[in-house]
Amino acid sequence: MNITTLKSITNPGKKTKPNEDGIVIRDNLYVVLDGATGLGERKIDSSDSDAQWLVNYVSKYFNENWTSQNSFIPTLKKAITKANLNFKKIANSSKEFRPFELPSAGVVALHIFSDHIKAYRIGDCSLYTREGSTITDVFGDSPLQALDENSITKMNDALRKGFSYNQARESINDLLKKNRSKMNTKGGYTVLSINPSSVDGFETKKIFLSKEMKILLMSDGFSAFKEKYGYSMDEFFQKVEQKSMEKMIRKLRKIENSDKDLLKFPRLKRHDDATCIYLDIQYPQ
Repeated sequence: MNITTLKSITNPGKKTKPNEDGIVIRDNLYVVLDGATGLGERKIDSSDSDAQWLVNYVSKYFNENWTSQNSFIPTLKKAITKANLNFKKIANSSKEFRPFELPSAGVVALHIFSDHIKAYRIGDCSLYTREGSTITDVFGDSPLQALDENSITKMNDALRKGFSYNQARESINDLLKKNRSKMNTKGGYTVLSINPSSVDGFETKKIFLSKEMKILLMSDGFSAFKEKYGYSMDEFFQKVEQKSMEKMIRKLRKIENSDKDLLKFPRLKRHDDATCIYLDIQYPQ
């Protein structure tokens, strides 16, 4: 097994805002994290946002403790157990937080072995593989995407009625809190949180390596090329293969800036953090 191409990038939606995404690349482990800060006041004063704190904590734990002999889920559970204890110590309130107030993160990860890959996903991050002309959406849609689409529809309705961006966001605030409160509940959606039991919600897949396999791991800010902006996955793979990640980000921001009123491409934010890892793996048969 030989990785002939490795490209990666994580980029904040706005330079003036904290990047709540993250990347871990270490010893045959490849991870994209997509943080979501709580809907309320910031709880961690030492970080620019609670989600950034959570993503950085998990990333740092893996960078300091991961070896290829480890297993992903048990290692992540150790990281979240420590994060939970730390959060309780440093959070700027002693009260019990409501679920929508807490940080969370979507995650997609690959642990590559000699002849196969173990893949993991929680939340709405994406994993695509390409073998020849065959493109596979490994995990498919997340329940979180349906909740987001409902919120986007409501916000788009408000914008078309003449609401400003801030007014439209405020009009769906209760809906966002209601949806966020469904994290890790029956009938809701699974996502990584500071509760160690959230790690049990990961989807897992085993992927056998073919002669040549191209792989994309993405946060929803990067997969917006396909999900929101009309790129086919065939076109998308070609663009990622041919262009630098920096050019892809510039293209993404150009599309976002061309639709600042969010009417052509309905979405919840003008700009979103965007993160991607691209791998080209050669596997001799």
